[in-house]
Amino acid sequence: MRMAKVDLLVKLLKTVVLCSLVWALICVLAAMAGYSDILKREIEVRYLQVWWSWFFACLPYQALSILLYLAIDLKQLPMLTAKRVIWLYIWVLLSYYPLQLVFSAWLALHHRQQPFSWQGIVDQLQDGSKFNWFMDFTITSATYVAVVAVHFWLQNQAQGQAMQKAITDNLNLRLELEQQKLNSLRAQLEPHFLFNALNAISALVRSDDKKVAISALNRLSYLLRYALTASSKDWVRIQDELGFVSDYLALQQLRYGDRLQWTMHGLNDQIRVGDCPPLLLQPLVENAIRHDLDGHNGVSDILIHWQLQGEKLQICLSNPINDAQPTNPGLGLGLANTAARLALLYNDQASLRTERVNGRFVVQLDMPLYVPE
Repeated sequence: MRMAKVDLLVKLLKTVVLCSLVWALICVLAAMAGYSDILKREIEVRYLQVWWSWFFACLPYQALSILLYLAIDLKQLPMLTAKRVIWLYIWVLLSYYPLQLVFSAWLALHHRQQPFSWQGIVDQLQDGSKFNWFMDFTITSATYVAVVAVHFWLQNQAQGQAMQKAITDNLNLRLELEQQKLNSLRAQLEPHFLFNALNAISALVRSDDKKVAISALNRLSYLLRYALTASSKDWVRIQDELGFVSDYLALQQLRYGDRLQWTMHGLNDQIRVGDCPPLLLQPLVENAIRHDLDGHNGVSDILIHWQLQGEKLQICLSNPINDAQPTNPGLGLGLANTAARLALLYNDQASLRTERVNGRFVVQLDMPLYVPE
């Protein structure tokens, strides 16, 4: 409660100071014009006296602007319709304008050094020119319009800032949620990769080929070191990712021998220095091996074709389809996780498509190629 009173007092002081400064500036400009006319008539008077006369004459308008602004701010008049604003204007004219006329009449008596009396005020109002009445009406109306306009402008600014903050908070929340999803996908990806790599080594151990199994463990340590490092990053060099995929295929060749063949086409220096999400291709290669070689005893070849089209990178990975042999169903994580990661990182700028072409299963990735400066 006490804080609310302090805030109200601070708002009152700020409003009084701001309105007084604005009217003081207006009086400075008006006094400069009036002082110039006085000098032309060779009347000896100081500029400060002229300014004070204007400032004193504008005291009612200062009071009106302060009261109007506080009333509008405290009663949240931005919620008013245009009809209510008009009614408020009429109320100002009925309540304030007569008082302003009385003040102007008293000020005229004061300048003529006549004593104050209600009869003198009435006489002055009757004798006053229509121009003075019109000027009081115009300044009163202008003060009302200015205060309402300034208040609405400030409110619009505040609403715009609040809306921008809400949008920023919403974007930050969405970014945090998307990051959590991405981290979740990484958490699924890494144990899945480790499981399949260990499964390949266990097959070597069961075949009693200890030399090859030891070599496979060494390769696995290299793969895990890269996976642990890359998984903490959002982007890695394609060249580094290619090295990881090559090591992974070499590990799998220790298990499958000459049955596993693989080639890459279309690579160039521009592609190699580009960035891509870490562990992007390994799940696709793993998917090709599990759905092909694990289903038969023949030879399989994995083809990876790279093509740069403007700022878009196209990666096509394909493997043979052996309809005569059942495929290893697996868990289906490779394609699903890769598609989900592309959607999170690139939105609609990237895509993953699968199709059967001439007896081969083709996975095509299209995504922007980001080249760091």
